[in-house]
This record gives sequence, C-alpha cells and structure tokens, in this order.
Amino acid sequence: MNALEFDRLVQKYQSLVYTICRQLVADEGYAQDLTQETFLSAWRSMDRCPAGYEKQWLARIASNKAKDYLRSAWARRVNLRAHRPAASRKRRCWKLWAKRS
Repeated sequence: MNALEFDRLVQKYQSLVYTICRQLVADEGYAQDLTQETFLSAWRSMDRCPAGYEKQWLARIASNKAKDYLRSAWARRVNLRAHRPAASRKRRCWKLWAKRS
C-alpha cells in the first residue's frame, strides 16, 4: 500500500477510529492523540493488514491503543497514591475525621 492509498484509508475511517477512542477515553484531547497513534501504528505495520479487513483491523488497533492508555493511566494513579508520604496520608485522614465532627 502506498501513501496515497493509505491517505484514502485515513479519510475513510478517521471518524470510526476517533469514535472508538472517544467512547473508551473520556478526554477529547487524548482521544485525538490516540487516533493519531492508531494511524501511525497502522502505517508502520501495514504489511500485516489482511486484505479486505482494513476496517476491523483499524478498529482493533484503536481499541487496543485506548485500553493501553487506560491501563497506564490507572497505573500512574495507583503509583502516585503508593508514593504519597505517610504524613500526607495522616493529614488527609485527619481532615476526613474532622469533617465528621
């Protein structure tokens, strides 16, 4: 597949790929970034695309990119909580307890 054919593929499936990313990722900006990453990944591995299955192939790449992003976002959030200093956790607990009183 040459660059012109790939450009047609992008034009044809751009809204589909964006919609998949947007449904899985709440942030519009990240969904746009993931759409770009999907087509970049597709361009790099175009030789692995089964003939006649471009739509399904792109949809799978898009959903995998979005899921990878969600996994990494979850991991970053968990790691941030684990690395929070104990004093900060105590202050937070104290604030929660103080609100109850």
